[in-house]
Amino acid sequence: MNETAILLNRVEEFIARYVALGRLELTASSLWTLHTHVMDAAFSTPYLAITSAVPESGKTRLLEVLKRLVASPWMTSSTSAAALVRYVDTKSPTLLYDESDNSFKRDKEFIAAFQSVLNSGYRRGGAATISVKAGGDWDVRNFSTYCPKALAGLGNLPDTVASRSIPIVLKRRGPGETVEKFRERQADELAEPIYIDLCSWGSLHVDQLAESVPALPPNLSDRAEDVWEPLVAIAELAGDRWVKLAWEATALSRTSASNDDSLGIKLLEDITPIIDGLVEVPSAALVAALNDLPESPWAEFTRGRPLTQRKLADLLRPFGVCPHSNGTRRVYLASSFEDPFRRYLVQSVKVSEPQQPCGVEAISEVSAEPSPDTSKNSGIPHQHSDPDTLTLRTPENGGRASLSASEKAVARDRVARAELEKRDAERAEADARIRAELEQEQGALDEAKGIRLQR
Repeated sequence: MNETAILLNRVEEFIARYVALGRLELTASSLWTLHTHVMDAAFSTPYLAITSAVPESGKTRLLEVLKRLVASPWMTSSTSAAALVRYVDTKSPTLLYDESDNSFKRDKEFIAAFQSVLNSGYRRGGAATISVKAGGDWDVRNFSTYCPKALAGLGNLPDTVASRSIPIVLKRRGPGETVEKFRERQADELAEPIYIDLCSWGSLHVDQLAESVPALPPNLSDRAEDVWEPLVAIAELAGDRWVKLAWEATALSRTSASNDDSLGIKLLEDITPIIDGLVEVPSAALVAALNDLPESPWAEFTRGRPLTQRKLADLLRPFGVCPHSNGTRRVYLASSFEDPFRRYLVQSVKVSEPQQPCGVEAISEVSAEPSPDTSKNSGIPHQHSDPDTLTLRTPENGGRASLSASEKAVARDRVARAELEKRDAERAEADARIRAELEQEQGALDEAKGIRLQR
């Protein structure tokens, strides 16, 4: 094991000591930490977009941990527009910006300066052009904005910033997930020797990395290549294991997106395997499947609440995909996704040529006992008239061969339909509860407004 691999392992261990991260996020954060020490070797720098659906998920803690390892750290959650631009220009720090979501709600001058620093500061030579007072007159000056940046906050960043960022999505620790209590003095003592070695490593390898042209995974967009190239170059120094980890971590940038990295693209990517092999999918079943996907944002999409049918329709409408009435239910035709898949996803799955004989396990987890040779993805009901279930392509309707005996046995099981109906009822109940709460809040606001008018 070479010195770069050993150093990455030490950085990874230190971060994981205090913050519960997924495997991909931990890899990206570790590589990015080393990257801050060799900025002169790179022509672009990826941002870390540290987000969570709810507060107290570890965002600030991750910044505090990174602060002890990165080069020239500047951690802040509030500054003036002038201080932000001038500090980045003169110090070239590693900017660790907490509560970044609040910065986009401040005065126009700060928002303009903040966005200018973020939009231009990912590439060497990036600058913000600002009018400054020189003597009794005004002059125009370019301020350098190029520096590593980690931004922590609730919600999503603007698309122009998100596309230059690696998303680090944090979740509240669940039962059994434990990390060591963060004590600053102890953390400083543990981090100091790692930081010293990081500084030494950077000075030794910056010239070598400046000449590096790393091999990147296929199907990365141009901007995603800019994001990952400096990190994969470091991984190549560390050896095959870290190259494999780095390539896997590029999935965080949604590698199948051709030009965009928006939430809508993520939605299309997640829908692709769900509708593969289907003729149509009920809106309720599609929402349930999306909310059940691990490591996806939909289960906590709206202030910690699951994605709803109405919100799904809003997200899909710009892509020309709308639900249709099928009796008493709303359904999406699989064919309506073919055009957006072709336009926005690098490797789309043709719904008319399913790669799997059945759909996706996320739609319904059948509780009936399957036969021994039943695959785990065989729990989707076969074609019938129940509008709450999914319709597979068959030879009769233009699809592929019929299901196996074991798949038919599972598909016929009424438990599958009962499970879907149960989920629909639960979702409807949750939606009704949310609407009632909103109506109650609106009533209180109207009442307060009436009192003020009377006064």
